[in-house]
Amino acid sequence: MQELPLSFPCAGKPEPLALPEGETLTLAVHSGKMHADDVLATAVLRLVAKREGKSVELIRTRNPERIAHAAVVVDVGGEYDPQRYRFDHHQPEGAGERPCGVPYAAVGLVWKHFGFSLCDGDEQLWQLLDERIVAPVDAADNGVELCEPKVASLRPLSFHTVLWSIAPSWDAPEGAEDEAFAEAVEFAEGFLQRSVVKGKKYLEGLRLAHKCFIRASDDIALLDGPYPYEDLAPAFPSIRIVVRPRRDGMWQATAAPQDPTAAVTPPVFPEAWAGLSGDALAAATGVSDAVFCHRGRWLCVARTREGALALARKAVEGA
Repeated sequence: MQELPLSFPCAGKPEPLALPEGETLTLAVHSGKMHADDVLATAVLRLVAKREGKSVELIRTRNPERIAHAAVVVDVGGEYDPQRYRFDHHQPEGAGERPCGVPYAAVGLVWKHFGFSLCDGDEQLWQLLDERIVAPVDAADNGVELCEPKVASLRPLSFHTVLWSIAPSWDAPEGAEDEAFAEAVEFAEGFLQRSVVKGKKYLEGLRLAHKCFIRASDDIALLDGPYPYEDLAPAFPSIRIVVRPRRDGMWQATAAPQDPTAAVTPPVFPEAWAGLSGDALAAATGVSDAVFCHRGRWLCVARTREGALALARKAVEGA
């Protein structure tokens, strides 16, 4: 399988483990308020167990005796000992940290040892999902801020916020926490399964885009399909614009971001084109089939491949 020039500085390496023997596993997780890390960790373990034909008996408890007798213990118990299937991070010494310095929470520990199975042994897929999904949850659970607020009262929408909508309200009856946890884990299982499928297709698309990037001879990369490409751009700093077909039959030219994690893509098209469409854009650009230029000047659309390439070339030459 083609290795892509991608960097995952926070992902580290997987350390695969097999689940304990037996058809039924007892899994102990802390009782009370649920959090994103224990929900996702439980979902990972249940999915791996299903793949191996095992069932999971979930126990939500803080009782030391019940914890001691569980086959797998997550986010409770004060131990990180993977050989004994103990995956907590609340002990004074913690449970280690990622290469980027973010401490592990329960889901990061579980993903390190069992996520590789869900990814069918594809390490780049494991790393991709570790950075996109697991590491941010680890960071939030450990109180590590990943974003500097630009607006005082606003924060990025997170998996924790999604679970807030499932968690019981203050006046819920006894037992509501356990019911909500079961619902949240079921939601998380579907989310993880879809993410694995989407991640596989994403990497497949990147591999196809990579071949096109390698063939590029100037500032413009021409893709022969609507492939994702943003994460490849930092490895090809000379490429400024990517031209590719769209599902609607049109073609688009977009800026190649040197920082795919940035919220805003830097402008690459002339200021005079910003926000124009139809005849107005055609007149401003001299490209008869030009359709639209985003007001942020990072995207232009044309009806044909030749039109999109012409818009890209004019932008590069004008710069």
